[in-house]
Amino acid sequence: MNEIDRLRRRGVRTLVVASWATVGVVFLLGLLLGSQREWMTLLLGAAANIVPTIVALRRRYDAAARLIVGTLAAIQPALAVYALTGHPWQMDSHMYFFVALSGLTLLYDWRPIALACAMIAIHHIVLQLAVPAWVFEGGGNFGRVVFHAVAVLLEFAVLAYLTTQLVRLIEAQADARAQSDRFAADATARRDDAEAALTAMRAAESRERAERARREASERDATAERRREMLALATAFQDSVAETVRDVTRAASDLDRSAHALNSLAHTASVELAATAHIASQASDTAGGLASGVRQLTASIVAIATSVDQQANLSGAARGVSRSGENAVRALAERANTITRFAESIQEIAARTNLLALNATIEAARAGDIGRGFAVVAHEVKALANQTGSATEEIRTLAGTVQGGATLAHGALDEIAATVAEVAAAAEAIRSEVDGQRQAAGMIEATAHDTAMGATRMAERIGAVATVASDTEALSDRVSSAATGLSEAAVALEAATDKFIAQLKAA
Repeated sequence: MNEIDRLRRRGVRTLVVASWATVGVVFLLGLLLGSQREWMTLLLGAAANIVPTIVALRRRYDAAARLIVGTLAAIQPALAVYALTGHPWQMDSHMYFFVALSGLTLLYDWRPIALACAMIAIHHIVLQLAVPAWVFEGGGNFGRVVFHAVAVLLEFAVLAYLTTQLVRLIEAQADARAQSDRFAADATARRDDAEAALTAMRAAESRERAERARREASERDATAERRREMLALATAFQDSVAETVRDVTRAASDLDRSAHALNSLAHTASVELAATAHIASQASDTAGGLASGVRQLTASIVAIATSVDQQANLSGAARGVSRSGENAVRALAERANTITRFAESIQEIAARTNLLALNATIEAARAGDIGRGFAVVAHEVKALANQTGSATEEIRTLAGTVQGGATLAHGALDEIAATVAEVAAAAEAIRSEVDGQRQAAGMIEATAHDTAMGATRMAERIGAVATVASDTEALSDRVSSAATGLSEAAVALEAATDKFIAQLKAA
């Protein structure tokens, strides 16, 4: 149902009610004015209202219903004119035809107005011909009828135009209202969409803020946790490095003491070997003199005996010196073994330090920018550990060289001891047999010659051992320097670690 239909249905109801009111008013007016036709007008008016009332009660507003209601605009004013027949107001009651016609505009249709105008014109013409007194007071003429008819037609023209324009206007308003409703609905839908989008955006912003707050809190917690882990790692690293530095420092100190002890032993061995070489040289000279004396055995047996005693004494002294040198070389070998063990301990510590630096590098890479300085220190720690390993390997090589030289010296001293023992035995044999072996001077000369050759070989062996002892002394100086360098590297490592830990805690 559109707006025109609603207005027409309301107009039907309004006109029917107004028609019943007109019936009552006309009846009362007839009673008041003493008309003789009030009951007739009442019955006729009620009869005229029956069909329109049924239409109104059925809520009809179609074209037929509008035409039925439109008849009332001609019937009810005509009954009023009839009720006032002979009364001075009869002529004035004609004006209600115009009022009734104007009331038909409530139906928003020109056709009921046209029907009513036609009925009015027929009413006037028929009654003018049949009963003129029912139309005009004192009768009338055809000219007056035509005059009234023209007025009705003019009113019809005005009312028809007005009704048509009203319908168009209302339809336009309805279209505008419909369009406005569509626009309003569209605007409402868009507003709802905008509100929904705004609500969704606000919800998304709220979620985003909550997510951002949660992410920031998580990042802060993660950063704090990483910092705690980094500080814990740094503390553990510092403790480990400090322990490593202490181990390296103790090992370097032990190595330095061992190097100094080795140097002292090597120096002592060199001195004793120099004395042994001197004694061996004297023994060689004595053996040479013995050979000359044997050749002159016939000249002086006493000189031979004395030489033999001297040779025996020198051989004993040489044996003692050889035994001292052997002990010194054995101690040197043991110190070399000790140095080798210290070097292995230091190398193990360097390996642990290298592994710790690798772990620190991995943790620094996980820490990102915070662990960049940590990675630099870890790299320096790794470099120091590699330097420590290199120094340790050099120490092990030097210790191996010392141990090899000590082994060689031990073998040479064994040969020297054997030779000295042989010389002593030979001298003892010479001394015990000198009295009864004058006739064996040639054998003694040969023996003395062999003794001289043995003494010469002993001197050469002792010279080689002295060279080894000198080399051992030089190697011990290098070991001491390496131990000092290792201590300095440990101190530098500890200082770098402390500096890094201080920077990390200050970050």
